[in-house]
Amino acid sequence: MSHQRVSKRLLLALAQWIENHGLGEVYSAPLDVVLSEYDVGQPDLVYVSKERSGIIKEANIWGAPDLVVEILSPGTAKWDADVKRQLYARFGVQELWLVDPQARTIEVATPRDGVLLTSEVYYPGVTVASPLLPGFTLDVERLFA
Repeated sequence: MSHQRVSKRLLLALAQWIENHGLGEVYSAPLDVVLSEYDVGQPDLVYVSKERSGIIKEANIWGAPDLVVEILSPGTAKWDADVKRQLYARFGVQELWLVDPQARTIEVATPRDGVLLTSEVYYPGVTVASPLLPGFTLDVERLFA
């Protein structure tokens, strides 16, 4: 249940802040993100800026979201952290959050030289600051409470 609890809290925090600031839309799984004819992902949460809202279709998203959030589960953590990270980098995701409910961490990765590199890892007692969303903050302790 911690996966769903964390997902719900993140969705509420991100959606409220992004929509209050008129920046775009936040969506949660299940929702396909079609990156190419052969590459389709289903991240836990995505944010698409209003400037890129044309990629939002009725049934799915066609193109790379600005922000992708993957909530790690023991069975898929390596896949999400390695394979999906490379896929998202290849197609132009601007920020990736790897949220680990077991370790109680949020890893924020941003693009550099064609890869999504970790820019910061946040732990309980620290507040997440998003390079993509200046002004947005998230209390890590409350997220995992």
